[in-house]
Amino acid sequence: MKIAIIEDQPEKLQEILYFLEEFYEVKPCIKICESLKSGLILIKNDQDFDLILLDMSMPVLDAKHDSHGLKPENFAGRELMKQMKIRGISVPVVVVTQYAVFEKDNITLAELNEEFEKSYQDFYKGCVYFQSSSDDWMQELAEVLRGCNEQL
Repeated sequence: MKIAIIEDQPEKLQEILYFLEEFYEVKPCIKICESLKSGLILIKNDQDFDLILLDMSMPVLDAKHDSHGLKPENFAGRELMKQMKIRGISVPVVVVTQYAVFEKDNITLAELNEEFEKSYQDFYKGCVYFQSSSDDWMQELAEVLRGCNEQL
């Protein structure tokens, strides 16, 4: 199993890594990116991933490349999936986000999920609302991953 994680928050990333270690019997090969641009470059250059775990809000550029690009873009995950569709990349994607409502456009995670199911049905597998104060996200992610594994 080869997984790309596109996530800019270190604490959230660590919890996801711990979850994956517990979920899979055989430790997956994991590649990590911290921005929209590095994530796009990774999957454009290597489409051999079995799964992409994608944050919705992240910087456009990695911190090491440009400190001005560090401001999170609310819908960077949406842009990455748009670019995947344009390029014909159909690696399964699961969105893992800390936002139930995206204030920029006043759109809920449920509304985004509906949009993604329609627009990216070839590779979008679902979304998970991440809260570090609760383990509910782990159960949700486990359900989505079981569905993905059945399709692999």
